[in-house]
Amino acid sequence: MADPGPAPAESVLHRWSDLTAELALSATALDSLREEVQERHRAAALVRVPRDVAPTGTEASSAPAGGPVRGGPVRGGPVRGGPVRGGPLADVSAVFRLLAGWQAEREEQAREVLEAEDQAVDRLADAEQRRRRLLDDRSELLTGLAERFGDGTREGATDRATDPADEEPDPPAAEAVAFALGRIGSPYVWGAVGPHAFDCSGLTSQAWHAAHLTIPRTSQEQWARLPHLGPGAPLRPGDLVVYFEGATHVGLYLGDGLVVNAPHAGTVVRLTSLHSMPVRGVVRPPAAADQRSVGLTAGQSDG
Repeated sequence: MADPGPAPAESVLHRWSDLTAELALSATALDSLREEVQERHRAAALVRVPRDVAPTGTEASSAPAGGPVRGGPVRGGPVRGGPVRGGPLADVSAVFRLLAGWQAEREEQAREVLEAEDQAVDRLADAEQRRRRLLDDRSELLTGLAERFGDGTREGATDRATDPADEEPDPPAAEAVAFALGRIGSPYVWGAVGPHAFDCSGLTSQAWHAAHLTIPRTSQEQWARLPHLGPGAPLRPGDLVVYFEGATHVGLYLGDGLVVNAPHAGTVVRLTSLHSMPVRGVVRPPAAADQRSVGLTAGQSDG
């Protein structure tokens, strides 16, 4: 029996869990930031509309406060003490000053709106960059696991769960993956469900049991009774990849085009490429609230 060595160190499993949690938080933060950016764009679009023609402060200050009216001097001569008080020109000058003040206030508000838009866009860019770094870290971690515990089939993998278009695991799925990772190196024994040996569906059912969700015991029943993903649907860690026409093998999707599975007699739990065997399809264990819809209840097993 080929022995890939001991299971991944606890530090590796902890790193996987930490990265998974951080990626989940980053996905939530990105959704919130994208909504904020859309709101800021809508607000900025309003202040970018060409302004109505309105006098500026200079134009307002240049309006005469007194002096000639309607082409001639003020009747009765100059008023003692300064320019003409009241009258049409004084009213126009006051309006100009009001418009100038309103325009200055409007421009200041527009600047604030545009600055808020720029700041939101910058925060979104920073969050996206951080997410890319997390994805790169997770991919590097998975690459190291594949090199140490894989069977050499990873080169043909074509799917990347770390692609932003794919989905992040929910907390139960992350727990299932962590369980399966911790069993790498355990021997394959037909009918075994742990704790020291597993067959293919024994591993997947026990992984999800560790996440407090009971699923059918055999690969055929897992295929028959769990919700199917449609062709081309994005995968996420924790999904069950069912192989061969008769659904005779199953593995747990890890991400980055890798599956954790117990292949067959004479082997151990290890990592293989998603496409190392003919894929029948992919199923996703439901959330606890949805178990009843697929005929599952807590503590139930199909043996």
